[in-house]
Amino acid sequence: MKKKTIFQCVILFFSILNIHVGMAGPEQVSMHIYGNVVDQG
Repeated sequence: MKKKTIFQCVILFFSILNIHVGMAGPEQVSMHIYGNVVDQG
């Protein structure tokens, strides 16, 4: 149950991110997310 909730949050996060990023390529988005994860980690 908890995993599914986290998964839904991730989907929502990606959807919002796509709206904000606009036409940026998937590579840019991936690097942005990866950078944020590394900073938090």
